[in-house]
Amino acid sequence: MSKDEKKARNIGCNILKQINSKLGGDLFYLKFPEEVTQRKVMLIGIDVCHSGNVSNVGFCASVNKEMSQYYSQRLIQQRNQEIVDKNLKDALKNALEAFAKNNKSYPEHFIMYRDGVGDAMRMMVIQQEVSQL
Repeated sequence: MSKDEKKARNIGCNILKQINSKLGGDLFYLKFPEEVTQRKVMLIGIDVCHSGNVSNVGFCASVNKEMSQYYSQRLIQQRNQEIVDKNLKDALKNALEAFAKNNKSYPEHFIMYRDGVGDAMRMMVIQQEVSQL
């Protein structure tokens, strides 16, 4: 297979994955310990990307028991600002509604991953981001 054929196949595969995901299909399936799977757990991820004149906040949260389907939302804030200063409450509210719609109930536990901040910023994240949630 030529280099161009491999590239075209990879592009086609990625498009099919995106279509599958948009239609509600799972892209992966992970096996979690029983302590997690027997509870209503929402996995949340937050990261900030600095691009152009603004900083984009990526917020995603699992909406199914297998944690393989996600609600996602993009928040825009002032350029080069790593700490998310507003709108996390609304993003979480929307994610909770998506979880409840999918499960007929709300999550009871949360696991939150926050990328892009070092140890020096930990207290700022707790004070300014976690307090919003």
